[in-house]
Amino acid sequence: MRVGLSIGLARYQPLYKDALDWLDDADKALYTAKHKGRNTISTALSHAVADNVSA
Repeated sequence: MRVGLSIGLARYQPLYKDALDWLDDADKALYTAKHKGRNTISTALSHAVADNVSA
């Protein structure tokens, strides 16, 4: 039996409005890792941080 592992990481930032925004970024990172293939880790750049940088 082979087991693959995909991990999505999102570091908490004070700019998140609530925990759901944080969870949303982690979820997006997880699906990015899944699309890249097995045994992949993907980290998220917070949309909250990105929105603040572009403003």
